[in-house]
Amino acid sequence: MEPEFLSINLSERDAINIRLEEPLVVHLAEEPDVEFDSGTIEMRIGYRPVALSLKQLYELSGRSLPPEFGAFYDRFNVYLISHSVNVSKISGIKTVDQLIYEVKFADGQFDPRITIIDLFPRTSFEKVLDFSFTNQFEAGIDISGHAVPPDTVTEFLDSIDAIQIGADASIKLSSNVKIVGKLSLSVITSKIIATGIYNDYAQWILKPSTNPLLGPQVMMQVLLIPKTVQELRMQCRIAATVSSLFGIFPSTRRSSWVPLTCSL
Repeated sequence: MEPEFLSINLSERDAINIRLEEPLVVHLAEEPDVEFDSGTIEMRIGYRPVALSLKQLYELSGRSLPPEFGAFYDRFNVYLISHSVNVSKISGIKTVDQLIYEVKFADGQFDPRITIIDLFPRTSFEKVLDFSFTNQFEAGIDISGHAVPPDTVTEFLDSIDAIQIGADASIKLSSNVKIVGKLSLSVITSKIIATGIYNDYAQWILKPSTNPLLGPQVMMQVLLIPKTVQELRMQCRIAATVSSLFGIFPSTRRSSWVPLTCSL
């Protein structure tokens, strides 16, 4: 199922500190004395993330959960949640130094609390799989939702094709004991920092490597969710740090928080 998209354009008016993007002229009023245009970044975010149950994926092979996970799955579900961002156009900007994508759950009305078990992609796996040349990130996922090195996932279910998660991500189911499968994501850069494991807030920071930060990027969360939750509600926002035309220092532009929903 393809997610619906929401268009977001980040201009100089979205700068955290707009003075960093103004012409270096003196002005006395709240608004600048001259009109200026520091360019825009056009992007889309997935408005309805996709959710996959790890338990259901594991049981597609005909296997039953290991006994030690029975009590755990009586109280909780573990879901793989996809987020998507597509930077479609950068105009009037010399460089984009980084993109930042944030997701939060804890905000009063979003109880009960959600716990993040793992995040993909993240550069800490680069020593296991060098994806700087392949533009592909891979990681194994076990039945508890934790990442395992991709080269340890060696047995696959030939009877079931890889499950597509949008156009740029898939999971190949495994027959290894306690292993759900191997996750594969296309990446637009090999420099990706992800934080928020065992928290209720996550952040990805993408920095350019050999190519500009253009194109689609899928990001995944493995979430521990109480079984009473039928619809996951969260908020996201995106930011870009750009080299400003008129200032010495880079400027960060940031969107407002966008509510997202995901049926479980």
